[in-house]
Amino acid sequence: MWISCNYGSRNFRVGAVTALANDYGDTPYQFSFDYGNTCQTETRWKDDTSAAFMNCQSCDGNDFGYTAYVFGSWDESKSGSVCCSDRRSIHAGNSYLLSNSVYQDRNYAYFYGELNANDAVGYSGLWSPDNYECYQ
Repeated sequence: MWISCNYGSRNFRVGAVTALANDYGDTPYQFSFDYGNTCQTETRWKDDTSAAFMNCQSCDGNDFGYTAYVFGSWDESKSGSVCCSDRRSIHAGNSYLLSNSVYQDRNYAYFYGELNANDAVGYSGLWSPDNYECYQ
């Protein structure tokens, strides 16, 4: 966007540059585990080396917890996916930060989950590939 200004006998043209900030916004997720299946969030661009964030807000049954990993991929379709974190047990009512190497190894991040029991239960909450405190 350009703005033209006149100051005395001089004309000025001022431009604005859009700055891209880190991807700290939270995205809702919903995992529906059903006797052995796995669940994944969609992918999001990874902006920095900070830990990925997951806030598990609710569980619709017995809270067995699920094991979460941060995966990285080359693109939004999850091609070239690799696990880029250690595992972490997630339970309803808690927030977690998972250190990962997605920024160094790939472009996009997503969470992958496996239920800690052979049962059917759903979890929902918020997640982000980066965190605003830049915790590693």
